[in-house]
Amino acid sequence: MKVVKTLKVSPEEFFTLIENSLRYDIEQYGRKAAGEYVLEEGLVYYKKIKYKKKEYRTRTEVKNFQAPWAYQVLIKNEMGNFVISYDISQKEDNEIEVVYQENTVDENGNPNTSLGRRIFGKLQAGRIKHRLSYMEKNIHEQRKKNE
Repeated sequence: MKVVKTLKVSPEEFFTLIENSLRYDIEQYGRKAAGEYVLEEGLVYYKKIKYKKKEYRTRTEVKNFQAPWAYQVLIKNEMGNFVISYDISQKEDNEIEVVYQENTVDENGNPNTSLGRRIFGKLQAGRIKHRLSYMEKNIHEQRKKNE
């Protein structure tokens, strides 16, 4: 699934939000303390997630971390393997284009291109657009607090 959205924020502001979310995930759920890890390609952490009353041990590996332009993780658990990425490009002053991609992959990292997955992806696209708008709103609110 691929979602493209223009946001009225800077690349640095958007990527800082991603970094803060990643730090929270690592420290709260991956049980690593601040200072015990470096946000970079190759970082691996484990956490447990609950889905439909079942708990899964999840391995998350940062595959690409190029602030403020690109972020990608590979998530593996009993439900499958997933790749999530954000690619950010500057459009105009204080305006960026975000390309969000989320795909299931096989053990070799090849995307699942089944018809069912494509239909499911289209259903999720609206949820992702809403999440990106919410991220933009949070950045605008943070700007106001800092003024």
